[in-house]
Amino acid sequence: MQKSIFDITEKECVEMLEKARWKNGIFCPYCKSYEVVKNGTDDSTGIKVQRYLCKHCKNTFNVKTKTIFENTKIPLRKWFIMFILLDKNSILSISKLLNISGSKGKINLDRQTRKKC
Repeated sequence: MQKSIFDITEKECVEMLEKARWKNGIFCPYCKSYEVVKNGTDDSTGIKVQRYLCKHCKNTFNVKTKTIFENTKIPLRKWFIMFILLDKNSILSISKLLNISGSKGKINLDRQTRKKC
């Protein structure tokens, strides 16, 4: 039985983001160095996300650092669902479905679009 996109968990989203972002190995988003070590976890969202320390520039980071997902209150799960539904749905209908204010969804999607350019 195929899993619905609505059944995806936050942990699975973090794992997918890690695989997509770091397919060639974990690197520092600040200096692009591959000399990194694990540096605890961040569980402020209820899901443990591995934190890393760059040996080169000494910055700490996780998979969301310097992405559109950094500093957003919207869970990754909702972001992933939003991206999939954008193909055939309006932002307003997606916002209602995911219980996100329409303006917040639009602002976040606009920010995502600007970062791509």
